[in-house]
Amino acid sequence: MKLISISTLFFLALFLGACSRDGEETSLESEGSFTDSDGRLGVRQVQAWQRVNESLNTLAKVYADSLADPKAPQYEEQKNRYTRKRDSICTVAGLSGGYEEYQDIIRDMQRPENRALLDSLEISAH
Repeated sequence: MKLISISTLFFLALFLGACSRDGEETSLESEGSFTDSDGRLGVRQVQAWQRVNESLNTLAKVYADSLADPKAPQYEEQKNRYTRKRDSICTVAGLSGGYEEYQDIIRDMQRPENRALLDSLEISAH
């Protein structure tokens, strides 16, 4: 069994605390925002991306079996639950745009104008 890092457990705990008992997400305030129109990333966005990346990978592993067969009876319910949790994890970590913002950051990490920022934070975009 693989060990789950402390940061992953921390963000999963934050996620669970951000949900009400019936599974609906609560309103969360965030300082994050989408990238500028020219695709430049901010330090806060990249740091939020760092915080959430491992947690999203862990969440995907947790749901891998239940999302493997689109014809399974519980597939749509599990897919919706996974999507809500994925978005909530992003929001709790500081990405106000949720998973959509996370994807925008990944895309914009490839842009040359973000190279200096990523280098200064010791992040490689691949």
